[in-house]
Amino acid sequence: MFSGMMKKRRTLTFKLITLYITLYLCSFLLFMFIAFVVFYRSTERNEIKIVNDEIQEIVDKTRNGSFEDLVKISSEEILELGSTNLLIHLKYQDQDYFLPTREAWEGYPGALPNPPHGKTISISRRDSMSFLRVGAATLPCGAVLHMGYISNSKKDLLDLFVHISGVIFIPILLAGIAIGYYMVTRSLRDISRVRRTAVEIYRGDLDSRVERSYNGDELDQLSEAFNTMLSRINFLIKNMAEMVDNLAHDLRSPLTKLKANAEIALMSDKPAEFFRAVLEKSLSDYDRIITLINHVLSISEAETGVAPLHFEWVGVRELVESVHEFYAPLAVDSGIEFVMEEIDDLSIRVDKARIWQCLCNIVDNAFKFSGGGARIRLSAKRCDCNVVIAISDTGIGIAEKDLPYIFERFFKADRGRTGQGYGLGLNLARAIAVMHGGRIEVESAVGEGTTFSIILPGCEGCVNGRPFPELNASGGETANCAKSNCNRNENRQTK
Repeated sequence: MFSGMMKKRRTLTFKLITLYITLYLCSFLLFMFIAFVVFYRSTERNEIKIVNDEIQEIVDKTRNGSFEDLVKISSEEILELGSTNLLIHLKYQDQDYFLPTREAWEGYPGALPNPPHGKTISISRRDSMSFLRVGAATLPCGAVLHMGYISNSKKDLLDLFVHISGVIFIPILLAGIAIGYYMVTRSLRDISRVRRTAVEIYRGDLDSRVERSYNGDELDQLSEAFNTMLSRINFLIKNMAEMVDNLAHDLRSPLTKLKANAEIALMSDKPAEFFRAVLEKSLSDYDRIITLINHVLSISEAETGVAPLHFEWVGVRELVESVHEFYAPLAVDSGIEFVMEEIDDLSIRVDKARIWQCLCNIVDNAFKFSGGGARIRLSAKRCDCNVVIAISDTGIGIAEKDLPYIFERFFKADRGRTGQGYGLGLNLARAIAVMHGGRIEVESAVGEGTTFSIILPGCEGCVNGRPFPELNASGGETANCAKSNCNRNENRQTK
């Protein structure tokens, strides 16, 4: 039981509630202290005013009178205000006169000070919390007047505040505990949700997410960031599992072939030329495996965001022209019309080598699936804050059922994987676009052709600080949204 209590004391909830109650009670005590000082100062000013008013009244009444008139008027003032509070001392011709009685002055010093006219001083009474507020004046008849007012305000106020505190302290304490518990538990609710989600993920539920409050506070932002991180991790784990599975599938055949060739060579007694041919064929398979692994590593670096990028402002026309010049000889040999449309003077801030690789992968894909007499067209335009580079062909097109999968690793429209390449080009192209804060959209019709649109941020504010977006595993994006935006802005002039 003791260990359970100690463990509970270590929780953040317990610590925050304790801190809240401590601050709550300190605030209450501070408020009571300030209230006491304010009330005491107000009472003090009132008592000083009484002393000064009484002195001034006696001075006015005895201005032309004798000492006997002074004694009579002083006695009347005491009777009027009550002898329990007002004391008067008169010194005349070396004689002391105490009103109402000498016994009332007991406990106070015998030698009374003479404060300046209009000022008062306080004299504490021995063995008591009461004190005497004393003012003095020299009267026209030659007598010295000491007017004293017995003040019990400090004791009375202390007793009152102690009584009030005793009555409301317990309710205040209970209210503070209840309010503190409610506020702390409400504030830490999102943290508890994060903890529960982490436990669920530890137990194997990788799709679990933190339930957000959507109130926009710091804890809600923490929940949002936590969910984004989980989505990213989950995406990478699924991609890793898919990559391993597909890589194993693609490596099985060449490795089996290499093993078979080696076994045949070991059991064969043919001449050296045969073994040379086997080795040359093996080297070709080794190169294919190395190329495949390098492609997979490049895609992994791009998708995880660890690949270094060297941003620079690049002219879109210059970039597209370099791709056109690179593939122009292939177009001539293949009998394909390869054209580049007129491109405005646009600039984008990108890693030139990476974007060039992205464009080449898509153009290469267009050549593979476009026969002789087909037409491949390169174009670029600005759409809002983006620059869209489009690669269109009149090739065989992509079946609608395959569109959601074309950006996946190792995907080939022919399920037997007997076609050209490794099925990694489009996946790498999309990963490069995403690294730059962009995306690739595609629309296609079987027998009519395909258009790939590479959409990249076209201004510095859209590039710098852009978060690395989460990749859509399906990759089945369409160009409808981008196309509609471009159509609305195709006549807009760029500066």
